[in-house]
Amino acid sequence: MIRFVALGAVLLQVVSAPLAAQEESRMHTVVELDEKTADRWRIVNDGVMGGLSRSRIVFDGSVATFEGEVSLENRGGFASVRTSLGRTDLSDWNGIALRVEGGGATFQLRLRTDDEWDGVAYRARFEAPVGDVQTVRVPFSAFEPAWRGRVVADAAPLDPSRIEQIGFLIADGHEGPFRLRVEGIDAYRDPDDESRHRDRRAGTAR
Repeated sequence: MIRFVALGAVLLQVVSAPLAAQEESRMHTVVELDEKTADRWRIVNDGVMGGLSRSRIVFDGSVATFEGEVSLENRGGFASVRTSLGRTDLSDWNGIALRVEGGGATFQLRLRTDDEWDGVAYRARFEAPVGDVQTVRVPFSAFEPAWRGRVVADAAPLDPSRIEQIGFLIADGHEGPFRLRVEGIDAYRDPDDESRHRDRRAGTAR
């Protein structure tokens, strides 16, 4: 079963477990989730501006859990984590597929096209499923440029050929504990594009 979740103007696709095997052939691993690489993830919370939110990322084998507590005190209200990919070209893919569970909370998937700590990031909101881990597909077309919570209207659109950082942020206006279980971060290709991609590769080989 495929379920669609509307968040604002963005329609995200949630793929249930029985379809997971069919999706694997159209996936490309973006982040290897491994406790050996846990130190490559950086926590950035609202403490940088005086807030009191706290968070951490914990690895159990190939499963990562981003968890903590959001506080609205001192004009805070966000917690985030990110990792560097180096220059990564995902232009042959349609978006990012997440294998996640998060109690129904709304998170942001965030991409950066540079290796800077601050500056414009590209964000797309998604609802993390309740209960079972499911695949949430976030198309590149859903990402908007933002800086410190505000949309940057004159920024260039996301260029998937120049991805340098990827991460998660929670800033839904609610305070309290949160938890996001992450079992996969992959690029995906839509079925129609997969056929065209095979045709292009066949033409190149001839």
